[in-house]
Amino acid sequence: MDIVAVAAQKGGVGKTTTTYHLTRAAARAGLRVLAVDADPQGNLTSALAAEPPQPEALGVADTLNPDAEHRYALDDVIVPAVWEGVDLAPTSGEALTYIEDELTQKPKTPENSSRLKANLATMADRYDLVIIDCPPNRGALTVNALVAATQVLVVTMPALYAANGVAHIFSSIQEVQKELNPELKNRGVLLNLWEPSTIASREWRLWLAETYGDQLLEPYIPKREAVKTAQEAGMGLDELPKTEELVRFYDAHLQRLLPSRVGRN
Repeated sequence: MDIVAVAAQKGGVGKTTTTYHLTRAAARAGLRVLAVDADPQGNLTSALAAEPPQPEALGVADTLNPDAEHRYALDDVIVPAVWEGVDLAPTSGEALTYIEDELTQKPKTPENSSRLKANLATMADRYDLVIIDCPPNRGALTVNALVAATQVLVVTMPALYAANGVAHIFSSIQEVQKELNPELKNRGVLLNLWEPSTIASREWRLWLAETYGDQLLEPYIPKREAVKTAQEAGMGLDELPKTEELVRFYDAHLQRLLPSRVGRN
């Protein structure tokens, strides 16, 4: 089972959108997928859940609860997603925010940092791919995702704060690799919301390329309304007209992440 954490230091760069479209690419490739919404904002849940979860419904927070008496197994919270072959570990309400605060206040011990990993270990025979939408920060939930993951994909956009944030998330990745998950592979930086027609976008892309070299992955994902529209409608890009190029872009990134599972077209 491959476990991919999709991470970013800053919100608004398209981290959840990337997770969503990579999930669709994996479903189209015939993989059995579990999408884990580890972001308290719950945007992945809003897009992927076949039925909107009620605020009191069980979710990812209940599997990470530091209080063992009130902790549930991941299997207790999984719900169907909008696509066949995809399940979702959802987030709704404010519970995950509270759990993040509790975990942050606790010591960064292997036990507290490995709660998600322990839950996912029970899923190994059920899924080919687990894809985790991390919060846009370096907190306890992101650490849990990185400890659980076999690889991490960082998402950014060609703008000042987003580009500078890549160094911070890379620092967290290196810390986890050193102390908690030496097998974690950093798959590089996916550039999202790319606007080649603007000077600022071109300049920040150049800065990222000079700073991170071949870790800056191609193809870049352009800023297109269809990318957002598909997510808001709970649809795949392949279900919209005139999006063949975008579909190929996400397929290419999935193939890079999972070369042994996804063949080249």
